Amino acid sequence: MNTNQIVHTGLRVSKPHGNYSETTKAHNSPVKFDPINGTLILKGKITQRDLHHFYFPIKSQLAMHLEKKQELIVGIFLSDLDFANVKMLFELFTYVRRVKKSGASIKVKWFISPFDAHLLDIAQDFEQLFKVGTENVLTRVQY
Repeated sequence: MNTNQIVHTGLRVSKPHGNYSETTKAHNSPVKFDPINGTLILKGKITQRDLHHFYFPIKSQLAMHLEKKQELIVGIFLSDLDFANVKMLFELFTYVRRVKKSGASIKVKWFISPFDAHLLDIAQDFEQLFKVGTENVLTRVQY
């Protein structure tokens, strides 16, 4: 039984748990990785606790996934950026840039409200700094 939750335009997400993926509902965890579909979703507002308990352990799973499949889609649906979010994004974009240089196909899509000029500026700043080919998608959906 596949109980993955659809977050946006067909991206399926689930939460890694040991050697298998345990599906979570979209609102339960702000960071979700689905190794089957090759998607990493960052959603809502990530706290320092989320970084320590979920994001940092997932980095090794991303590395294992990219060694095998060389493809990843990253969907960013952040509603607010604080220090923890910026720190996590810097680490993620640094990793994505390094892996893309080695030949992996990674698509980064940043979903932003058209009314949030501040977040759009930040997304553009990250793209100018890291040059990973980020696609900014304007959407009215709130996260």
